[in-house]
Amino acid sequence: MYDYEEGEPYFPPTPKRRATAGQDVTFNERRTEAQPRPRRNHLYLFWVGIGMLFCLGIWMGISFVVLPWWHGLQIQWHYGDNRVSVFGADVGHGGVSRFIAFEDGSEIVIVEAVSKKYTVYTIPVNATAGQLVSLSVSDVNNDGKPDLIVHVDGQEGAFALTNTGDAFSWSH
Repeated sequence: MYDYEEGEPYFPPTPKRRATAGQDVTFNERRTEAQPRPRRNHLYLFWVGIGMLFCLGIWMGISFVVLPWWHGLQIQWHYGDNRVSVFGADVGHGGVSRFIAFEDGSEIVIVEAVSKKYTVYTIPVNATAGQLVSLSVSDVNNDGKPDLIVHVDGQEGAFALTNTGDAFSWSH
């Protein structure tokens, strides 16, 4: 019935079946089960999201912790505990004026010293205690006299004291 010689491996005959087009087709009788398609692993999106949150956390930590701490440390090194600003300029009051400015509770105190003559200016403000007060000089009202600009650190805007020729005032 089968033609094979001893010593050779046995290979069963391949069954033949007639195809619809009239040709002999060799096929495997054994049915195979359909293999499920492997699912794509979308787990990488989770790790991308975790990486984005990590970067956001680092950015927020730097913005809200490190930079304000560094700014406060630099102010401490530069101005000390009292936050006193010293500024000198010739504003036309009889020589070079020395200004000392600081925040004292609910007001800003500015002391002008010109050749042993002292003038004190106060500005009522709602500033947080310990804020730095800085001074500059600029002609705000275009009268040819330098006016005193007072800026409180952490607040928007500035105060301008107009120069009357021998002192400063809030108005002309």
